[in-house]
Amino acid sequence: MQTTHLLALGRSRKRPMRTEDMAKQALPTGDLGRMPVDGLTPAHHACMCPGHKGAQLLAHLIQGGAPLGERDACGRTPAHYAALQGRASAIEALARVRAPLGERDTRGRTPAHLAALHGRAATLEELARTGAPLGERDVSGCTPAHLAASAGCAQALEALAASGVALGERDGYGCTPAHQRHPSPPCRPSSPPRSTRAHTH
Repeated sequence: MQTTHLLALGRSRKRPMRTEDMAKQALPTGDLGRMPVDGLTPAHHACMCPGHKGAQLLAHLIQGGAPLGERDACGRTPAHYAALQGRASAIEALARVRAPLGERDTRGRTPAHLAALHGRAATLEELARTGAPLGERDVSGCTPAHLAASAGCAQALEALAASGVALGERDGYGCTPAHQRHPSPPCRPSSPPRSTRAHTH
């Protein structure tokens, strides 16, 4: 009987709503600035959606006047999420409507910091093309170059250098990116974290 009860509970339990669905549900209602239970706006969710679907959702939200500078509990804007997930096309779309691309989260990190930390070289190149800041310091005095070096993300570091970022800057501990360079091979862009884990990076 206990097994039957547990199976019934399993069948009645609702499946978690996907990131794509969270963004889509706002379109028919026009409730584009609503903060869902996870504290994110539809624009945050759209910036995490991959490929053409994500680009299309973001375009619809922008056209509908969705706010693009709202922050989550960690102070991150949709641009932070696009950078974290490596969505260069989302960065491009945000830049076209002059959405903020250089805001700092509660750790003082800009979208460029998150892109560098996760090896998003193409996203860093897009941020550079839009004129977003690439050399800001977080609360520990680290620039995006420091984070790329410490994570062993050689391609991200190369993208920053190619964009004119100085690699000799010292962080709050007096270290340059060269001091922090990880001895392991260049990291591959990490797989996009789930929206429920995005606040932990």
